[in-house]
Amino acid sequence: MKRREFIILNIIIFSGSLLLWCAYVYGVDSENPQADTSLEMGSLEYNSGNLKDPFEGPFDKQEKENISSEKPEDIKPPDLVVQGITWSENGNRAIINNKVVSAGDTLEGVKVTRIDKDGVVVVYKGRQHILEAPAKKMTGSVKNTEGGTK
Repeated sequence: MKRREFIILNIIIFSGSLLLWCAYVYGVDSENPQADTSLEMGSLEYNSGNLKDPFEGPFDKQEKENISSEKPEDIKPPDLVVQGITWSENGNRAIINNKVVSAGDTLEGVKVTRIDKDGVVVVYKGRQHILEAPAKKMTGSVKNTEGGTK
């Protein structure tokens, strides 16, 4: 027998064996291949006890604790006044209630998440709030000496 014929014969034997094994494992009836082969699944109850949930991140529990049962309109951060904002390559900073803060800092229970030229984004009790920059609070336009508006 040539090598090529030997390889083909082995492939055929292996394929047939694999088909028979699959039929045995999955319960296909060779006399009635259209028979219902669905598996009945019983109910499964999992009780983890005191074990950690593998799908829960390290900060999920903290965030759940920070969210209170108050209505969304009742959740207001403490009185925070943005007095100034600076930004540079080293990171943006804001002056809030006479204290210099950067993103990630916490001030009076309020976490600063982002600082940009439009204002400061903070999170308080799981709710996001935007503190406007001082320049945004100014209303009206400033007239320049040439009669136009800035």
